[in-house]
Amino acid sequence: MKYRSSYKGLQQRRPPAFARSASKINIRMFAVVAGFILLFAGSLFLFRNTKHEKPAMVSNTVSTTDTAMVIPATLSNPDATLLGLSTHKPVGTATRAIVNGLFHMNMSATLPGIDRASQFYQAWIVRPVPYDYVSAGEMVTNDLGSFVLDWNGSSDKDYSGYTDLVITLQARGGDIDPQIHVVEGEFGK
Repeated sequence: MKYRSSYKGLQQRRPPAFARSASKINIRMFAVVAGFILLFAGSLFLFRNTKHEKPAMVSNTVSTTDTAMVIPATLSNPDATLLGLSTHKPVGTATRAIVNGLFHMNMSATLPGIDRASQFYQAWIVRPVPYDYVSAGEMVTNDLGSFVLDWNGSSDKDYSGYTDLVITLQARGGDIDPQIHVVEGEFGK
């Protein structure tokens, strides 16, 4: 037995009790974290693959002083709120429709007064993708002092993708491209 102490290094050593429990905790922690990751990935997959359908409109009625005409609702989101860029508050509204086969848009906005001899407000409709913009013309004031626009598009162009609206302050006799943006809006927002 004299050599027994020299064999201690050859004996199988067991880890202490706290080390065994720590490895069990690590396995449990890994299982919980892996479960949360799988739950998150599954939720993300379901959210992205769920189709969000918007209710379809059957028809719109536009009334004029003479008659009321029924317009087929080929344009989604016919209304827009116009927001002033300096205040980020609503300053007007816009509506769009197809009237007698033509794109028709009405805009009304309360805008600051300007020197009409040197400046004017111009309305634009914008298609985000592929990017394009079309001038809807100069805005005029009505009897109430609001700037308004009543515009018909050309019959050979499809305006259904033009969802963004911009009102710019233009210099008379200046560049024909949009200048200072003062109001923006989007149909359906």
